[in-house]
Amino acid sequence: MSRNRNSKAVEPEAIPDSTADAAATPELAAVEVEAERGLNAVVQSVKAGAEAAEQAANRFGAGFRKVAYRGVYYVSFGATFGALVAARLVPQGSWVGDAIADGASAARQAFREQAARRVEEDMTQAPTPA
Repeated sequence: MSRNRNSKAVEPEAIPDSTADAAATPELAAVEVEAERGLNAVVQSVKAGAEAAEQAANRFGAGFRKVAYRGVYYVSFGATFGALVAARLVPQGSWVGDAIADGASAARQAFREQAARRVEEDMTQAPTPA
């Protein structure tokens, strides 16, 4: 048993079913329409927020890539330019010049061999067409 506002005992079957009358009253229908509009507004706000967050992440990512690119560029430039200047300072035909040339040649050969191994590994790991 439940009690109504006047604290009188009310039988469960005497409690009106508001869901059955929901479509029948214009006020309730208006409330349902407003609730649906509110829900749609919330959904649209969430979608707009997600799009804004994605755009912000893309802008941040692009900025980070630019900074990283510039950093790697300058390190690479400095290392290469420094090596070329050092090579020019060393007299040709001396043992120091020969050591630099031999070391550079060995490094190029090792780099080529490593690249060839990677290509070979990629080819063996690639899925074969059926």
